[in-house]
Amino acid sequence: MLANYRRAQITADMAAQAASHAVSIEVFYETNAVVIASQAARERAQQVIAENGVATDGRPLLVNPQVLCGANWVRVTGQARLPTFFMRTLGISEVHVPVHSIAYPAYGIENEWE
Repeated sequence: MLANYRRAQITADMAAQAASHAVSIEVFYETNAVVIASQAARERAQQVIAENGVATDGRPLLVNPQVLCGANWVRVTGQARLPTFFMRTLGISEVHVPVHSIAYPAYGIENEWE
């Protein structure tokens, strides 16, 4: 269960990080401001989830993924799909645990810890 949870969390982290790099080039050239291009960010996040969020048996590890974009942040949420062992005797074959990740575009690194 822990391995599947970590893989789902890492998938959400990777998707948010990849999406946060979808910066609007037009806005940057015109105003020198770093603003996330929402549609491109969502597409990148969905692509990362599709490529990395699959268990060895082919089932998705991250279910009900949602990608929310702000001007300078991306949040990926979903549920980790965790197979059970002992709870199967009670008819519970899997449980869903929420995962979320937030990422910000990295720019203007001038000082330590930026």
